[in-house]
Amino acid sequence: MIKRALAGQLAELMFTKDYREFLRGDLAPTCRVRINFDAERLPQVFDVPGASLAANVLFHKDAAAHVIPLESHTGILIRKSGVEPGAGSMVTAMVQIPANAERFELWFTASSGGKTLGYDSDHGKNFSFPFVNRDVRISHASVTPLAGSDRARFSVAVETASGVSGLALDYRVTNQAPVAPATTRVALLKGDAAADGWQRWSAPMIEVPLGAVVSFSVTYTRDGKSYFDDNHHRGYLAPMPELQAGQ
Repeated sequence: MIKRALAGQLAELMFTKDYREFLRGDLAPTCRVRINFDAERLPQVFDVPGASLAANVLFHKDAAAHVIPLESHTGILIRKSGVEPGAGSMVTAMVQIPANAERFELWFTASSGGKTLGYDSDHGKNFSFPFVNRDVRISHASVTPLAGSDRARFSVAVETASGVSGLALDYRVTNQAPVAPATTRVALLKGDAAADGWQRWSAPMIEVPLGAVVSFSVTYTRDGKSYFDDNHHRGYLAPMPELQAGQ
């Protein structure tokens, strides 16, 4: 099994002023996650005295949301310039994910006196982040020379939990021209079940140049939403670097 980068590290979600979202660390049931939200995404909080911000978090389908106040112990700037994610306007909260959590969805509200002033909810869809380590595991990746040629075969084996479907592999050769190689996507092939009931998937025949180092990631679908496992934006590598061999 290939170990992910940042496994076991505190998860942090960053919602920046320029409407981008970043996840760093290990988001999983029983763990904590720090939410960092730029208050300028909901500028109504600056316009109404005493207004506050909150994250509304869902752990189960059709369950009531947990309303978690977002705070800045040093105060937030009334206005700032630029799109940098900090500089005083960030509000934060620490959230404990229960052991039986099925999902991690959230949206944000600005409110005053029990009245909602504005929403930030990914256009009504809610922000949704998967528990990747409960959905996907990369069991094997290799680049093997093809006898009698200057080519090699890139192979990947993946296993998924129940409810995961539509797996695709995105890959590119990183150590040969062109300098910024294009990424290719192929569908993974469904196989049999592993001993613990997880579903096995494999890549079709993929030829790459001999000596290639391949970076890859996996996309998948759960509950009608698309997610990806890109090893915390690092990608996975085949062949594995020596320091990670055998993990």
